[in-house]
Amino acid sequence: MKTYSFQTKDNFRIDVKASTPNSAYNKLKAIPNYANKINRNYFEYDKDGLYNFSLGWKNIKEAI
Repeated sequence: MKTYSFQTKDNFRIDVKASTPNSAYNKLKAIPNYANKINRNYFEYDKDGLYNFSLGWKNIKEAI
């Protein structure tokens, strides 16, 4: 599993382990306290647990 970090509407980050960005987003949306706070902006950590912040955030389309 990979680690994805999602941005909240109040500019915090929440990390979640999942196989794809869509499944990570859906996991967070299933938690009632976070369902309305999660943006679709995320980034993926590399295998060493690092991220190059100069690459910026990616945007996810909600799974249908």
